[in-house]
Amino acid sequence: MNSYFKNEKRQKFVFLTFSLIGIFVCCLLGRILFANVLVAKEGTDNVSPQKNKRILVDKIVARVNGRNILQSDLEEKKIAKDNHPYSLEELITEELLIQKAFQRGVVLAPVEIEKQIAAIKQSYGIGGVSDEEFDKILNKELGLSLQSYKEQLTRLLTVQRIKQLELNERIVVTSQEVEEYHKKNPGIIPERCYIKIADVPENLVENWDASRYKDKVSWVDLEDGITRKDISKELDFIFAMKENEISKPIKRGNKYEVVWLVRKTAERKKTLEERYDEIEGLLREQKRRKLEKEYESELRREAFITYL
Repeated sequence: MNSYFKNEKRQKFVFLTFSLIGIFVCCLLGRILFANVLVAKEGTDNVSPQKNKRILVDKIVARVNGRNILQSDLEEKKIAKDNHPYSLEELITEELLIQKAFQRGVVLAPVEIEKQIAAIKQSYGIGGVSDEEFDKILNKELGLSLQSYKEQLTRLLTVQRIKQLELNERIVVTSQEVEEYHKKNPGIIPERCYIKIADVPENLVENWDASRYKDKVSWVDLEDGITRKDISKELDFIFAMKENEISKPIKRGNKYEVVWLVRKTAERKKTLEERYDEIEGLLREQKRRKLEKEYESELRREAFITYL
């Protein structure tokens, strides 16, 4: 009998203990679920408790093969679009390309991004600034943190690389296409004058004699030459001069100048050999733009896209 009561008490104690543990766990889980914002990026809308109500913080606007695109993504400024947000369709296209890159094993190493960041700093003349200083500059100029900038840069370069990989395999420019383009669109090399210019002292202007004074002035040699589009109308007379001829002094602003026409080349058509690489690159770019649209449409046809 005593053992019966002992066993009954032990059973009640165990039951009570587990009941209390269960109540404690439920309360704890309740507090955690109530206090934390659910992450919509993983498939659930973000919510936040306020005044005993759950209000929407972020929402899913589309799903691309199971990956969510959020309202906040639509509002984020993009470095690839001159610091303006992407449209929903642009975000969907970017996500499809990122997914394709993952499938084909196109992954940028962190060191590649760091090299790009260093090159960007260098191009803006701030190569010596620290990451902390660069972060402040990005926040001030673009409203982005360095971390966000790196993430966007990673996606941007990944998209560029997968496009290059996928499209280059499909683009072929034949020599016949190059020749045909050359015939229909001849390239012209314009007339070019190679000149020297010198300032003339005022005391020599009135009695200027080129044969006597050309060695007494300092000439500036324009070695690359000039075309008609490079000069103002007041200097158009240069193209009527003869080789080795020196002009009379002309007033430009508050000084006088003379022009020495050293030599000039006549206008002519470019040869196919001179233009081959240029035309091939142009045709390749035209095909790339066309194929890019077709490729993006192809990715969309194969994808599961849901607008919410």
